[in-house]
Amino acid sequence: MSIRSRAGAACIVGLVLLSGCGSSLPVGTTSSPDSGRISPERGTGSPEGGTSPPPSIRFALPGSWVKAQLDDPAAVAAARDQVSDWHPDAGAWVKSLRAAGGETLLLRPDSTPRTAIAFIWPADQSRGDASVDGLRARLDMEGDPLEHESGYAIIRHRETVEGSQDVVTYALAHPETGRILLVRCIGFDGLFEDYMAEDFDLVASDFTWDES
Repeated sequence: MSIRSRAGAACIVGLVLLSGCGSSLPVGTTSSPDSGRISPERGTGSPEGGTSPPPSIRFALPGSWVKAQLDDPAAVAAARDQVSDWHPDAGAWVKSLRAAGGETLLLRPDSTPRTAIAFIWPADQSRGDASVDGLRARLDMEGDPLEHESGYAIIRHRETVEGSQDVVTYALAHPETGRILLVRCIGFDGLFEDYMAEDFDLVASDFTWDES
């Protein structure tokens, strides 16, 4: 399924969540807006307990984005250096994402505001209540429900932190297992324009992944 943002938007066009994927776009890739899409693929197996590993993430975004896998020390160091001008304690910020279950970090230094998108798979939330109320209770998180194309429960929470950071967090629960994915979109030096927030909503409402 192709997803496009409105004309002129310099924001998300689409993301791909793939389970058991062996490749991804390299750091600093510039991708065409025409390549944006979301597509699930079957995982490569399930560990003990019956839940497959969290999907890895590939992406197709307009503009130039830096991608860091947070289990790669070299990529983490590069991301920390990139964010050092954006955040007063970039090292602690990146470390906190990893501790929370962060797998992939995308950075766009040439956008306004400068933007990061973090994909977080909370380690203790691979199974559970997959309803909107279940999401709120499991995460102790308030948020507005969104309609999802494939019936996933999804809530959105938006807040301003540290005076100028605009943070939009989406929590999704897989309808079969209840596994939770958090997608956190951060504007470091200003608020997202309305069309950017609408694009985030559009893409988040079409995320899917395969647990089988």
